[in-house]
Amino acid sequence: MRAEKRSIQRRLVVVTSLTLIIFLSLAGWVLDRAYRASLYSGAEEQLKLVVYTLMGAARESQGRLVFDQPLAEPRFSQPDSGLYAMVRDEGNSSLWVSPSALMSDNVVKSLPPSEIEPGRFVLQKVSTPEPHLYLSYAVFWEGLNAKRFVFSAVSAEAPLIEAVNTYRVQLAAGLGVSILVFILGQWVALRWGLRPLFRMQREITQMEAGHRDQLSTDYPVELQGLANNLHGFIAHEKNLRERYRQSLDNFAHSLKTPLTAIRNALDATGPSRDIVDEQVERINDVIKHQLSGYGGVKMGGISMQRIDLVASFNRIRRVLEVAYPDMTIVYLGPSQCDVTGSQTDWMEILGNLLDNACKYGRSCVRVRLQGLTAAAPDQWSFIIEDDGDGIPVAQREEVLNRGERLDTQVAGQGIGLAVAATLLRDHQVDLHIESSLLGGAKIILTSPAKS
Repeated sequence: MRAEKRSIQRRLVVVTSLTLIIFLSLAGWVLDRAYRASLYSGAEEQLKLVVYTLMGAARESQGRLVFDQPLAEPRFSQPDSGLYAMVRDEGNSSLWVSPSALMSDNVVKSLPPSEIEPGRFVLQKVSTPEPHLYLSYAVFWEGLNAKRFVFSAVSAEAPLIEAVNTYRVQLAAGLGVSILVFILGQWVALRWGLRPLFRMQREITQMEAGHRDQLSTDYPVELQGLANNLHGFIAHEKNLRERYRQSLDNFAHSLKTPLTAIRNALDATGPSRDIVDEQVERINDVIKHQLSGYGGVKMGGISMQRIDLVASFNRIRRVLEVAYPDMTIVYLGPSQCDVTGSQTDWMEILGNLLDNACKYGRSCVRVRLQGLTAAAPDQWSFIIEDDGDGIPVAQREEVLNRGERLDTQVAGQGIGLAVAATLLRDHQVDLHIESSLLGGAKIILTSPAKS
């Protein structure tokens, strides 16, 4: 589809212009007919006045009609003036013809006979050979034995035709100018009215090019709702893109520890088939989890199930003992703790937190599960401590942000704690960072409070 077909402005201009042209054409036709009718009605009234004048000037003399000279209408005395008068008897014989017809005798001779009833005006159009208006009136003259006489007045139609043609030209010119002025005014009004939309288009283009972050807020009331919706949509899309990017980082980070364990297991001298199989299974679970969540964006929330937190920890510990053979991982607590959530997510959480502790610790990682009782099986605290350098108080919030790393000498992407924090928020589990008695960091996971 061509661009002009998609232009609202062009569509409005075309539709309204066509509507205006049709309307003004009809209006012009009506005005033309009204003007023509008015003009010819005026000419008819003028001819009636001439007839009345002629009848008023007639008098009886010696058994015949005579007229005082000159007549009141001066054009009757001017040859070929375009206004003529005549009187005929019952036999349609001319009894009197105005002096103005002396040079236009053919006009009078070509007039048809007037077979009309007395007391009626009859208007005709005749060509003699030029077009003329021919008005006749019959009357019985009582003083002359009640004979019927026909008084007629004739005027040239050419001045009327010329006046109508002049009016039509002027009317067409006026309507044409009106149409052009309207179209120009409409175009200017539409340009001004659609300016906010054009500005919105430019701003969206600038946002696509990365030159601005959001739309302006000073749009008209009619567009404010659209602007707000676009704000929300753009923010949602940015969030989705960020989640997609994060999901790729999460995916790579999730595979790092299993791959390290597999590499170390393959390099070990003893039997390591079980570890390899377990880590291959975990990689497969991670891949399935990422794909089922559309790249980390969960549709419909977390898949809720009851899982054993301690069993998940033991699986992770076996992997980390292979990946970090110089680290000692100690567990203190009950042998079982059921939690609600996603198995894959909890494996991701524990794997990131424990891997982080092993990475930054020196020789020992201590894990404790406390607070769990038979009366309150859903109330617990899961604590991970290491003997590393710890995390300064001022930087404990920063390390929970994606990409923030305090020790750049240790290999990694700086996303482990951020990934764990994000997943824990989805599970409504609190994460706190404190200082450990071992000298390093102390990560505390607290179960969600029960209402």
